[in-house]
Amino acid sequence: MILPELNGYIETLGGESYKGYILFLFTVFAALSRPFSGKMVDYLGRIPTMIFGASVACIASLFYPLASSLTLFFALRCFHGLATGFAPTGSAALMADIIPQNKRGEAAGMLGLMGSVGMALGPVLGSVLKANFGYNIMFFASSIAALLSVVFIISIKETLPKEKRKSINASFFTLRWNEVYEPKVLFPALVFMLFCLGYGTVYAVVPDLGKQKFGITNLGIFFMIHVASSFIGRIYGGKISDKKGRAPVILVAVVCLLISLVLIGISQNVVMLYSGAAVFGLATGINSPAIFAWTTDLSSAQHRGRAFATLYIGMEIGIGMGAMISTFIFKNNYQNALATFGVMTLLSSISLYFLMRFISRK
Repeated sequence: MILPELNGYIETLGGESYKGYILFLFTVFAALSRPFSGKMVDYLGRIPTMIFGASVACIASLFYPLASSLTLFFALRCFHGLATGFAPTGSAALMADIIPQNKRGEAAGMLGLMGSVGMALGPVLGSVLKANFGYNIMFFASSIAALLSVVFIISIKETLPKEKRKSINASFFTLRWNEVYEPKVLFPALVFMLFCLGYGTVYAVVPDLGKQKFGITNLGIFFMIHVASSFIGRIYGGKISDKKGRAPVILVAVVCLLISLVLIGISQNVVMLYSGAAVFGLATGINSPAIFAWTTDLSSAQHRGRAFATLYIGMEIGIGMGAMISTFIFKNNYQNALATFGVMTLLSSISLYFLMRFISRK
């Protein structure tokens, strides 16, 4: 709901040159929280972890109107990022617990589809609220949405057996190296990290590109097209990965991602830009259920939280690095769009090499 408008909000604070940090700091602190979120999922259960993350996100959105300086704003982004690391880890582990192996891709697609509905409606609603009522109402609406999610989460049955739950003590806050990541899922996490370089680029650069080059006032339209297109990928990508394997489906997603980055980078009109959004959505829609199902396949039940935390760490690193690198090249000037998306296309394409090596060995 708030992400497409944050570039404009930071300008009101005099931070035009710090736009890349909006996503970077958020994802860095989300990544830092992932090991603890994975540990919490395996200690307390899936539901408490989800409630904690959604509750803190609710509180964070309430405080954006009080962030009257760049220092306070970025401190709040860090706090918000920490909260974001918990709920997705819990929901992914919950899904893995209740879905049979031959339906994992399809189930991950459905979970992602519901998330996509929110991601499609959120940016559009946020832009409308900001345009008509200002930033503060947009932030309050975001807080209410997070609060509603807490209400729904409370009604879900916990899947971690009582005999496997542990109480939180001092040792919980001390991470051993083997608790930071799950070795079994490092390869999917690496592929996801490289894929998310493009994701971070799009979300960091497109809002400014759309405004400067094409005069787009409602930035939510681009992201709505992206998410609407991802519906198709999520519906069919997961099912196909259950039958044909995860890596080949992810390979197709990466090719779509590269095409979308090229389309956005060379776009000369709104039609080309929105076409890039559609292909980008197809790429993310195909990739997400397959990569989550792959992680489920490789993880063990007792370390499921740690496995998904590892995957999310890869995602956060990719988004953060993509946002920082692309913002540095873009320099808040739409004339640098071709160079920006060209470099990020080359970096994201490294995942093709790893996937093709993996598929050839199999």
